[in-house]
Amino acid sequence: MYQLLTPTWQILTEELQRKALANACRRGNAETEVLLKPYVSQLKNEDERILFARLLEQEDQALFEWMMDEMQAPDEFRELIRNIRRHYLQVEGSF
Repeated sequence: MYQLLTPTWQILTEELQRKALANACRRGNAETEVLLKPYVSQLKNEDERILFARLLEQEDQALFEWMMDEMQAPDEFRELIRNIRRHYLQVEGSF
């Protein structure tokens, strides 16, 4: 489990925050990685990056289950997970 939101997070530039998030997308299963990593480029502001970081701080098994069925996720993550899945389908559908 990653710990992204440390005191040093505040001093990272946006680019370094995105790199840290992309690195944290590397998980214990490929299915979750494939959904998460492409979404980093879609994060528009600091609040979205923080919410995504909080999501990435969760256990791998929980993340996998939530990615497969967002209704199992805590309320705070459901919209984000829905957006991640929607983005994945748009990217995959463009090939």
